[in-house]
Amino acid sequence: MSAGDQAGDRDGFWLRQRVLRAELSLIQALSQATSEENRENSFIGRLRKEDAGLQATVCRLREQNQALQQRLHVLEDELQRVLMSRCHALATMLSEARSLGGLLRLPIRLLRLLRKRSTVDIATATGRPEPSQALPIATGKDSAPALYFAPLPAFTPAEADPLPVEVRPLLPAEEPPETIAELRLAVILDQFSLDGVSPECRVEMLLPDRWEQQMRQFRPHVLFVESAWRGRQGEWQGMVERASEVLRSVVMSCRHAGIPTVFWNKEDPLHFEAFIETARLFDIVMTTDSASIPRYKRELGHDRVFLLPFAVQPRLHHPVRNHAPKNRFLFAGAWYGRAATRQLDFERMAHALSLVAPLDIYDRNYGTGDPALRFPARYAGMVRPAVPYQDTPALYRRYRFGINLNTIKHSPTMFARRALELAACNVSVYSNHARGLRTLLGELVIATDDPEQLLAQAYDEAASPDAPRHRLRRAMALRRVLSQHTWSRRLQYLTRQALGTAVPRSQAPVVMFGHVRCANDWLRLLASFERQREVDAGLVVFCTAPPETELPPGVRLLDPALLNQPVADVFGDAWLAPVHADDYHGPHYLCDLALAREYAAGRPIGKAAYYRLQGGALVLEQPEQEYRAVRSLAWRRALFPAADCRLTLAELIEDLDGGSLEAPVMISIDSFSYLEGGAARGLPEFEVHGFDPGIDLQQLLDYCEQLPAAASAGWDGLPGLRGDLLAHLFNCGVVPPGVSACARRHRLEICSTLPAGREDALFSMSLAREVFERNGTAVVCLDARPDNVFDFYLDALDVHGVMLARERLPPEVTVRLDPPAGTAGYRLAVRLRGSFVRQIDGLWLAGRPASPLTLPGRGRLLLVSNGYPEVDRPYQNAFVHRRVLGYLRRGLAVDVLGVRPMQQVRSYEYEGVPVIQCDPDTLRATVARSGHPVVAAHFLDEAVWAALAEVARHTRVVVWLHGAEIQPWTRRAFNYTSDEEQAEAIAQSERRMAFWRRLLSAPPDGLHLVFVSRAFAEQVWQDLGLRLPEERWSVIPNPIDTALFQYIPKPPEQRLRILSVRPHASRIYANDLVAATIHELSSHPLFLQMEFHLIGDGPLFDDNFAGLERYPNVQIERRFMRQGELARLYRDYGIFLVPTRGDTQGVSRDEAMACGMVPVTNPVGAVPEFVDGDCGMLCEPESPRALAEALLALVESPERFLSMSRAAAMQIRRSRSSDLVLARETDLLLPWLQGEPITSMDSSR
Repeated sequence: MSAGDQAGDRDGFWLRQRVLRAELSLIQALSQATSEENRENSFIGRLRKEDAGLQATVCRLREQNQALQQRLHVLEDELQRVLMSRCHALATMLSEARSLGGLLRLPIRLLRLLRKRSTVDIATATGRPEPSQALPIATGKDSAPALYFAPLPAFTPAEADPLPVEVRPLLPAEEPPETIAELRLAVILDQFSLDGVSPECRVEMLLPDRWEQQMRQFRPHVLFVESAWRGRQGEWQGMVERASEVLRSVVMSCRHAGIPTVFWNKEDPLHFEAFIETARLFDIVMTTDSASIPRYKRELGHDRVFLLPFAVQPRLHHPVRNHAPKNRFLFAGAWYGRAATRQLDFERMAHALSLVAPLDIYDRNYGTGDPALRFPARYAGMVRPAVPYQDTPALYRRYRFGINLNTIKHSPTMFARRALELAACNVSVYSNHARGLRTLLGELVIATDDPEQLLAQAYDEAASPDAPRHRLRRAMALRRVLSQHTWSRRLQYLTRQALGTAVPRSQAPVVMFGHVRCANDWLRLLASFERQREVDAGLVVFCTAPPETELPPGVRLLDPALLNQPVADVFGDAWLAPVHADDYHGPHYLCDLALAREYAAGRPIGKAAYYRLQGGALVLEQPEQEYRAVRSLAWRRALFPAADCRLTLAELIEDLDGGSLEAPVMISIDSFSYLEGGAARGLPEFEVHGFDPGIDLQQLLDYCEQLPAAASAGWDGLPGLRGDLLAHLFNCGVVPPGVSACARRHRLEICSTLPAGREDALFSMSLAREVFERNGTAVVCLDARPDNVFDFYLDALDVHGVMLARERLPPEVTVRLDPPAGTAGYRLAVRLRGSFVRQIDGLWLAGRPASPLTLPGRGRLLLVSNGYPEVDRPYQNAFVHRRVLGYLRRGLAVDVLGVRPMQQVRSYEYEGVPVIQCDPDTLRATVARSGHPVVAAHFLDEAVWAALAEVARHTRVVVWLHGAEIQPWTRRAFNYTSDEEQAEAIAQSERRMAFWRRLLSAPPDGLHLVFVSRAFAEQVWQDLGLRLPEERWSVIPNPIDTALFQYIPKPPEQRLRILSVRPHASRIYANDLVAATIHELSSHPLFLQMEFHLIGDGPLFDDNFAGLERYPNVQIERRFMRQGELARLYRDYGIFLVPTRGDTQGVSRDEAMACGMVPVTNPVGAVPEFVDGDCGMLCEPESPRALAEALLALVESPERFLSMSRAAAMQIRRSRSSDLVLARETDLLLPWLQGEPITSMDSSR
């Protein structure tokens, strides 16, 4: 093509494009004007319905508007074809070639253009119908034309052109620093982060207009940029988010100079897409959200992506107070009226906690004119003006309790940094649920969405805030923050990744010093030293008769010749901790003292508040001195710089018994992990188990480094549709006004400007069946983050475009749709709500490759169940929950997974236990990496075993068997009332029993079974036709929490109060016999003296209890109850009416018995193993008359009732109390948790 032809073609193109744009603008203006007139006329029409002429005008305008909209779609399509053409691309290149940069890039861009395939005309390739046909409204097939269902259209993804960047010459990077304090960081940070980083190293905050000069003068080791919205004073407003030219120049200049560049997105996962283009610029990417790491690795094409959670600066946020804290709640934050979930959480928390103690709200947006940012009027009496950030630490320390509010709730590691700051100030943290909080801080914070749980915890602490258990929780939270979540430790990890070497912190060594008077002193001092955890220290001992044994590592003897030397000369720059051999030093004694150096500013540290033994009893001395500045500290409870000590070693030894260190300002920390005079006794009971502190950070960091890149639908031959292809499909379908579906690199970006409360929908073009179906079934999975502003659907259509079936596509859940008869093809639909911008990665056309959960499990028990209690489903495997609570009380760290097919990953908390729900594929991916030494599985099925089978070769898997999961259908034949139900039950039973026979005929070495009763075990072996050796299985009943289900002797009047609390999900519970028994009794003279209370829920509830409402002495409640509610209820009733058709144990019955209720039941299944004639009434099966006679026998004999009541309570305590049962279970699990090889089969268990 000649230059003249090119020029003519280009001029013609630009002319045509201007004409099209002008016509398009005109039609848009007419459409907008018509829409406005339409709205105005509609409004008038509603006010004056009698004006028929006006209504007719409105109708005509609507028709005109519809015609204009159709014309607009046609023009948009034509413009899109022009914009996608080679002609347009060539014209754009030639136009940009007028600049030097554009001219230099022209040959490469021309080469790319020649390599691309020709763009396929959209209408020709897809057979797209006219807009009026794209969303058929006809319901009769004969009235609509047949649609064309296209194969997947040819599609060429657009390539992103490199952005221009100017590289400035900088000085080469220097060698790594020797300590963190010498580290030079060039940074772009918001004020909060800048205040945290600045005290730890040398920091230069770059400015957009001076950065080059700053970098040359400062010569940084590392460039550290966070996802800053503003910078320190607004100088970087919006420039980091959009990867501005200035930022690109800074980063590229550093790269050319060899200066490592690190980007930290503290806004993940919510703003992952907002900063992903910025992240591409940097050598290393760090994130607060571990779940985003696989996405970054996929997007960036490298594995230099790491976890960097929030942190605190102890020089600002520390626990030292000047006055006793107020017993009030504090919330320092903002109201976001548009964040519905966040505000609902706040309202629930504020309501519950303000019932316990006053609440003060320090409003970050105090005085704003925006109603959406103002706290509602009901909080007016609580709201206070905002406090500057630098003053918030002192504000926190004035309060005993602090409220933390998380917007991100389901990230494994991301949560509001406020939680760490409050904990660092020794404030009790009360928070809404956040999975990340439980990951990093475990039980050290109260984090729940359950107002009742929140109220109970707060009431208990507020009633006795200085009780040892509450003080211990606060002290452990402080320890966790100071040991793992400070900025100095974050910078150590950052520099290790950026510089490739470990840069240490500049802290002086810690040395314990003791005096041996006798052989027993030597043993005690060695025990104290070897007991210390989480601290790098040595032990120096002075003794006149050195031991003959070899000294342990880290221990050395003091040369007697140094006895008269100054302490400062002997120990130099070390921090010295003199210890007395008579005292007990707990595992964290030295750790807590050493950590206090983070905020003590070089001052001596010690325990002015401490425990001591007095007459065999524990006495807390000077409790008011915890976390205070003091002037006197006992030498035997102090840590101080040896260089500041003016004593000789001989004087220090002499002063150990009763001497003290005096100084104007010293820091007194907590009173725990120490007992004066208690070397022979050990820790107080309340310190033995403490609280689960969460997952160790180093273990978590190591785990996250190994996370693989996320797989992508439609990439590398994987079956699926990329997001940019989805954008193409939607733009060939129906996109409503105010909504766009665009390609952003390989993702689909949906932008909605719909008003709040309004919904609309996107529809893709219609596609042939073979696009979605595999072997006759559509298998799809949406590759997106769970969200509540949109819902994806797959619609099955007939040949006329009429929808035959619709299947919702929850994000990250594989969905299978069997196409209805007459299905000709499919389309995708998206229901949109309100205003938002979201990005979708793609659509899998097969099962989505599972990603592992962030769940490192070294030293932790993994408990897997098919369900776990929730607030609205408290019955769901409640006995598993009681077991978990018992494990936690015994110091076992437990991770709980609820695993079911097609289960979206979701986290929640129930009564203090964090729970994650997932599907079996996610379980498989997780256990392959997590390193849990033991898996405890309840209600195992074939899908869950498939996930565990591989790790069972080298991991102990203990399977608790409860009943239906291993029983044939014949054990529950009474459940099936039709031939169809029975046939389905038989088919499921055959698959189930075949699975168990395969598994148990050749069980892996790691498998151990636990049956809840002996009778149940014998049934199973009989049903399977095989039997494992005795050492491969145990019989341990479900535990009954007798601390919750307490026994209070019953008055004889309670024999007239009869209770039934049962699920109604199956006929095995025999609730129909409860109703029949009441009918049987209704004609007896004593009936009206009896009171019946029936509680439960389930599909059979109405059928079971129909007709009972006519009796005035029968109270029926359709609901579920928590176990705490049940325990209170059991105390007010005497008889538990609990007929059954096949219990393997009967946990609810046993809980009632623990409270002294007398069970009236049937001797079927395993019931006789747990109930005998001394503690309950065993009645003929399926006999309402026998049940009625048993009730009358108890009613007519108060003595018999009272005797059985006592016997029932005692029988539970003798055989099934939590203390007994969980001791057996921990004996079973603990050796394997501590690393015993799985080949060791202990037959004594």
